[in-house]
Amino acid sequence: MFSSLFANKKFSPFFWVMFLCAFNDNIIKNILMILIAYKGVELFGLGPGPLVAVVSALFILPFVLFSPYSGVLSDKYNRVTVTRYVKWAELVIMLIASIGFATNNYYILIFSLFLMGTQSTFFGPVKYSIPPELVARQDISIATGYIELGTFIAILLGTILGGYLSSIDSWLLISAVLVLVSVVGIIFSYLQPLSDIKTNTELTLGYNILAGHGKLYALIKKQGLVLRAIVLNSIFWFLGAGILTLLPTFCKDMLRASEQVVTLFLAIFTVGIAVGSIVCGKLSNHKVELAFVPLAAVGVLIFSFDLYWINQTVVAQDGLANLSQYLDRNHSLRTMIDFFAISFFGGVYIVPLYAYFQESSLEGTLSRVIAANNIINALFMVVVSGLMMLLFSFQLTASLNILVVSILFFVASIVVFFTSSQFKKVFLNKFNKS
Repeated sequence: MFSSLFANKKFSPFFWVMFLCAFNDNIIKNILMILIAYKGVELFGLGPGPLVAVVSALFILPFVLFSPYSGVLSDKYNRVTVTRYVKWAELVIMLIASIGFATNNYYILIFSLFLMGTQSTFFGPVKYSIPPELVARQDISIATGYIELGTFIAILLGTILGGYLSSIDSWLLISAVLVLVSVVGIIFSYLQPLSDIKTNTELTLGYNILAGHGKLYALIKKQGLVLRAIVLNSIFWFLGAGILTLLPTFCKDMLRASEQVVTLFLAIFTVGIAVGSIVCGKLSNHKVELAFVPLAAVGVLIFSFDLYWINQTVVAQDGLANLSQYLDRNHSLRTMIDFFAISFFGGVYIVPLYAYFQESSLEGTLSRVIAANNIINALFMVVVSGLMMLLFSFQLTASLNILVVSILFFVASIVVFFTSSQFKKVFLNKFNKS
């Protein structure tokens, strides 16, 4: 199936455009997060821990502000054309970021990250609304699984490369990588043909952001089950953003480990989600299997408890352990397995929800549904960033904070899923058949 998708002259170039977007995003983000956490950067009167949470929130703020525009643009105009404009904008942003790295100016770098969030805001509706135009209906779930796989492989590679680049003092090399990735992405965007992409030219953009949000809410309110799926999807991003925000602090303060170990756990997290996504796509057997959602939430909770259980106290060690030193510790393998399992079940959790958007949204509204999803995702991630700052103020351990976020994720997922009679019926029917 993977080879047949790559033989598709429409899907394959889009896959690589999407892949390179995620790759560049995570190079910049990972470099910035690691530098803040490990070099003790203080800005805006904030220390490294709270500053990481603030920077994460600034990256997702554009999703709240600009998603109404991005959804309308993607439904109104040819999505391949929108993709090309987004890629050109990314090149400009990479040049701005290069100035930040050259001058060691964290304000410019944070601004660049905000701009990357804006770019991702306008690419998001295209990313999840274009697959139904490129593959057969029965292949939507598997195509979504591969998009998630590609996204998280890109995150993995961007994370590893970002971790490496953060440890060297060469702004020229960092800039060359960022610009080159953007240029290659632009090339792939022009390899995808413009034909056969449905548009709705009657849509209007408008200038009132609040009115745009109101229209999006009215649109998804009419599609009640889609709205419920959006909330479930956003609960996952609450979990993911919380864990990734806590990870540098968890590795530095709890595990007493170096930046190499942060990169290792980021890699484990992204591989876990990628594997979970593709496994879910395969198990779905060309159908949308919402019954996997609550089961995946249970898996996340179980392994989050175990992660906390074996990492309740700070490791007693002078200095920070490098990668090989950390791997020699007694509980390192079990911690890595827990972290992989949490992310694996996260991948299983999200694929049915994205596939449900694509299959169940009213015709001509999918991009705006995805935009609404992005707004609610962003709101949940902003909430978890605020929660992280609150938990830091209570001086709780990072492992306990991860457990708190996981419990909230589990409870919210179960409540939202099973308070829908339709979703409950889907789950019971799947369970009874099995």
